Amino acid sequence: MTEEVVHNRDNGPLFWAGTSAAIIAMLGIGWYFGQQREIPTSTVSAAVCEPIPAGMTYRGGELVPLAAASVDVPTVDVTTPEPVEVTAPAAPSGDWLKPIAASFPALGFPWMGLDLDNKDVRVTGRAPNAELKADGFDIAERAIRNADDAPADINRIINDIKIERGRPQWASNIETGVKGLGFDWLNLAVRGPVATVAGTAPSVEARDQAFASAEAALQRNPQAAAQISRIINGITVEGEEPSAASALVELSNSASEEGLSVGACNAAFADTLDGRVIAFQTGSSQLSLENTQLLDALTGIAILCTETSGHSIEIGGHTDSRGSEASNQRLSQNRASAVRDYLVNLGVNGEMLRAFGYGETQPINPAQTAEAYAQNRRTEFKVFDAE
Repeated sequence: MTEEVVHNRDNGPLFWAGTSAAIIAMLGIGWYFGQQREIPTSTVSAAVCEPIPAGMTYRGGELVPLAAASVDVPTVDVTTPEPVEVTAPAAPSGDWLKPIAASFPALGFPWMGLDLDNKDVRVTGRAPNAELKADGFDIAERAIRNADDAPADINRIINDIKIERGRPQWASNIETGVKGLGFDWLNLAVRGPVATVAGTAPSVEARDQAFASAEAALQRNPQAAAQISRIINGITVEGEEPSAASALVELSNSASEEGLSVGACNAAFADTLDGRVIAFQTGSSQLSLENTQLLDALTGIAILCTETSGHSIEIGGHTDSRGSEASNQRLSQNRASAVRDYLVNLGVNGEMLRAFGYGETQPINPAQTAEAYAQNRRTEFKVFDAE
């Protein structure tokens, strides 16, 4: 029993020394691993992959409400933007108008064109007459409205077409060409939609050949064909009476580039009918075949005065005093209407012509003689300003 106790006392120092060494080692290991786990907060926060909650942000290494963090963030006052220079939109390009204008000759309007004026489109050109002016503008307007590439901000389509007043260049070219065929005495008078072939031919055959050549040249020329609606044969044959178209030629060659005056139109009608009458079958409103050249000349004057100048015309029928007043009134009205119908068929605008029968109420010569009767049987033209 005694030996066992002595033995335990002898081993005690060694036990405590081992135990102390183990504790010291464990503390050292703990300190070492503790130093390795010290990671800066910013590094830890940067490595966090969790999404930031809505309405929150990191500030100073911790989550804070976004509203609180925004006090230090510069802001932009959206209610006071920097001034920006504002300019008007540029006028639409006119390139889209080119194919439209290029189509006009094929449509029968070689004289028509298009201009772009800011946001307005102007239809331009010199029309042969009022009817073609209206028709041309209608065609142009529809083509512009239906263009696929037309700008949406086009404002107006303006009719800026003028009616042809003076002698066009193509007329001089045709005249020169026909003269080169051996008809050096020929003249071509052109105004608006009327072309008058004039001159003094050495023979009837030469007259007919020259007129046929000029007529064919006018019909072949695209510009002439588009402009001219009536070709008048005003050629006089040597030794014969002057042509009934002399006054028409003078009117066509008028120096005025503006519309023909009422006075000039009335004078042309009076000069054409001076010494001539429109003949009818006896007691009838049937026109005589001998009136062809006279009526053609009157038609040309009527076209010029109505279509290029906008005047209206009254065709007055008059009879002598033989027969009853009622029958004379009826006959004069029918004859005036027959002349009007003839002119309309040759191209005069019927809305500008008025036929009126005066019967026997306005005699030139009140005598009861054959000469007086012949003077009183007449057809007169009176031109008025358009209302």
